[in-house]
Amino acid sequence: MILNEKLRRRYRVMAEQRILVVGGLCTELHVLTGEFPDIGRSAVAERHYWTPEGEGLDTALALSRLGADCLLCAKTGDDAAAKELRGYLSDEKTDVRFVTPAHGCDTAVRVTVTDREGGRRSLFCPGAGGLLDRKDIEEAFISYPDAVLIQAGIPARAAAAAAVTAAAERVPVFVMSSDGGAFIPALGRTECEIFSVAEEEIEACTGIEPSDQEKCMKACIVLSQAVKAKYIILRLGDGDRGYFLFDGKYYNFISACGEKKRRGIKTDGVFSAALVLEYMKSGGDIKRACGYAAVAAAAFVSRGGGLRAYPSADEIRRYAEKYAERAEEY
Repeated sequence: MILNEKLRRRYRVMAEQRILVVGGLCTELHVLTGEFPDIGRSAVAERHYWTPEGEGLDTALALSRLGADCLLCAKTGDDAAAKELRGYLSDEKTDVRFVTPAHGCDTAVRVTVTDREGGRRSLFCPGAGGLLDRKDIEEAFISYPDAVLIQAGIPARAAAAAAVTAAAERVPVFVMSSDGGAFIPALGRTECEIFSVAEEEIEACTGIEPSDQEKCMKACIVLSQAVKAKYIILRLGDGDRGYFLFDGKYYNFISACGEKKRRGIKTDGVFSAALVLEYMKSGGDIKRACGYAAVAAAAFVSRGGGLRAYPSADEIRRYAEKYAERAEEY
């Protein structure tokens, strides 16, 4: 059985890249209100609703829509929310055999309150998600993934375990988390293909505000001294300001594609999924992969964001046709 799996990974066609996502799962309570109450006061909200969330879930959904053989490694509680999350992911053709319950614990939950102006305040309770450990990670590697994509919503020790295990198995590692800064001390000098940081993390990690290309370069140099990565990508303004790519010596700036990002639409999951899949498919062409991911993120935004907005490869290609400089590439 083990030999068969090894042979399958060796000869697997590019269209069937098996990507193991290690990231968080949660349910999110969205509350919409006219305005935030002052401290010590209460207000009547206009409406509320629940959605399945988490960067692990977002990335897994995006990969599945793009046709990847996607597995998710995550920890949930043993509650009704966990059953709903597993069912939702299974319906979307994501392999959930490594989404395991922590008995006696609740699934992670986020509460987000949004006012009429689009201002947001959030609280996050990690619950069982904080219990993901090395044993969970090592068990997921019996699937023989072609690549490992580390996302937010997991403990730093789990991120480190995923990177170390992948390195031992000679599987490429991609750290695409918005929690990347928190992972740096745990990752140490474990080698990864790409280390990507969201704009809100850059200044916290480096002490440098990425307000222009010179400062972006300085921030990348600081990061390259802290993590061992073939490429570093700064996601500026969640992608609507573009992507700054650094290979240790030279930089490239990948401009944002399409219409301006709508407030409140997060593109981390779709960008990460498209980047890693195209990077693997193209044999490590980082500029092509980053450009493709920028188009995928723009296509996602154009569809209004949300769980049903993740584009297929055909939809990304059609969207790219609006931009002559990228249409022929994809």
